[in-house]
Amino acid sequence: MRAVIQRAKSGSVTVDSKIVSQIGHGLVVLIGVGHEDTSEDVEKVANKIIKTKLWPSVDGTQQWKQSVLDVGGDVLCVSQFTLFAKVKKGQKPDFHNAAKGPQAKELTVCLAP
Repeated sequence: MRAVIQRAKSGSVTVDSKIVSQIGHGLVVLIGVGHEDTSEDVEKVANKIIKTKLWPSVDGTQQWKQSVLDVGGDVLCVSQFTLFAKVKKGQKPDFHNAAKGPQAKELTVCLAP
């Protein structure tokens, strides 16, 4: 499982011109699920996402002191199979290490509170 975590003032996912999910301040997380990933991997990644210190202290004197939980932020997770692309050989990316759609969807949904 791979994750790209980005602090955000807001975020949304739009499908066919309709917003399907949105957040206020918090984290936008791109999640890549590998074909060998399990629910235990989901639990580890979810804990890492919500506990990683990405905000400064309340008084602003120290960096990297508060997590998304500490600041009362939201988390928007977006499934992104391209995080498992291999590009070492040839001219086309290889996505064989990415989980198939149903498995990725099942494990990504498990990240939601």
